[in-house]
Amino acid sequence: IFFFIISLIMRYTLFTYTNILRSCEVSVPGFFQGKIDEVVLYNKALNQSEVSYRYNNGFGKEDFNFRGKPSTVFVDDDFNASTLDWGYDHFNHIQEGINAVSENGTEYVYNGTYTEQIDVTKTVYLDGENNTNTIIIGGFNISKDNTSIQNFKITKGYEWPNEAGDGPQYNGENKAGVYIKSSSFCTLSSNNICEIYGGNATNPDYEMCGGYGGIATGIYLSLASGDFYNNTINNITGGNAEFAQDIPGNGGDGMGFYLESSACNLINNNINNISGGAGGGGALTGGNGGNGIGFYLKSSTCNLTDSSIYFISGGTGGEGYYGGGSGGFGDGIWLYSCNNTIVKQCTISNITGGPGSDYGGWGGFCNGLYLYSCNFTTINQCDISNITGGPGGLGSYYDGFSGFGGIGAGINLQSTSSNIINSNNISAINGGKGGSVYGRQANPGANATGIYLQDSELTNVTSNIINFITGGAGGSGSPNGSNG
Repeated sequence: IFFFIISLIMRYTLFTYTNILRSCEVSVPGFFQGKIDEVVLYNKALNQSEVSYRYNNGFGKEDFNFRGKPSTVFVDDDFNASTLDWGYDHFNHIQEGINAVSENGTEYVYNGTYTEQIDVTKTVYLDGENNTNTIIIGGFNISKDNTSIQNFKITKGYEWPNEAGDGPQYNGENKAGVYIKSSSFCTLSSNNICEIYGGNATNPDYEMCGGYGGIATGIYLSLASGDFYNNTINNITGGNAEFAQDIPGNGGDGMGFYLESSACNLINNNINNISGGAGGGGALTGGNGGNGIGFYLKSSTCNLTDSSIYFISGGTGGEGYYGGGSGGFGDGIWLYSCNNTIVKQCTISNITGGPGSDYGGWGGFCNGLYLYSCNFTTINQCDISNITGGPGGLGSYYDGFSGFGGIGAGINLQSTSSNIINSNNISAINGGKGGSVYGRQANPGANATGIYLQDSELTNVTSNIINFITGGAGGSGSPNGSNG
């Protein structure tokens, strides 16, 4: 194969070239006859050694791209080197497409399975073919404003490290389907985020302090803003803690959404089957179960509307010979130090506190909505039902008390001010059952309440319907049982 180069001296100082001819039959009588492999235009004359060096090392084919970055790229796990425009705007990995597309560009991803941890480091619009068969085994890490992701099925999650001070070195990994930090005006819509599991703690030498289970969440936001709508998040479970000689770790929290210092619109999202991890066992006491939470908002301002939250449960407490761990909290929505948040027309159902472990672990508390240190919040037209505190753990024979049942509440406000609660339907709220014990009196079941206010002022509570509120049954005991 012959090689032919036309070298030109051009006015421009920028060194550019492009392949403009391939596989052409050329005949120049007395000089050349054959097939031109490629033609490259330069803005300077090259000597023979420069020509040979550049050709032999592949320059002129891959070094630069005369066309510039594409504004639209296409990704399919079936694409390969035989695909037209392979490596320019056609790829088989999502990350390669992001790296190639121009800023503010679009990436279309066809059905397939993509095992990737994807870093979104430029503003881009990512569009999957559908959220059933466009599957990400991994997750997204977004660090750029105005990013949009829609129509993906995301499983297993993006791993982010435990920060300094988070606890022992044996903590489980934190996982999120989509992790967004310090990015504004992002949009996530019509995604199916599922099967995200926090890492289990390890303690191979059974040291004195055990690790905590890792956090698992569908969508994580910190110092972020945007619109998040029509997403389904399910089967999210915090990691389990491990046994320790002295101080066992707690189970990891499982959450649909985790927001911290963020401002978002959360609209028409479906959150279900979320649970905390199990607490670690201990030679002395057991660790607490992780919390199961549909939406967890901390120091954030949001509009949370038209969403469904159901089948949320706290994790089981870990067993300890001298005291069992408590079950984790179960909360449909947990607002912590939030102001000016609106929760409207949400359905919250089948929320349960985690069971306390044997040897006297308390049942986990359970709330449809839990507000702590929140002001100017509106809760309106929500349907809250089947909220049940966790059961207390069994007592040890003769010498150990059983656990108290967990409190159940439709709406629970603590240390709040100037909130509005109106036109909500609250029903089937149940306190947890007290644990049983033999050889002494068992502990009682827990209270249940439709709306509970503690250290809260200037709360406007109007036009709510509350019915079927049931306290938890007392534990069985010998010679005496306990009160409900």
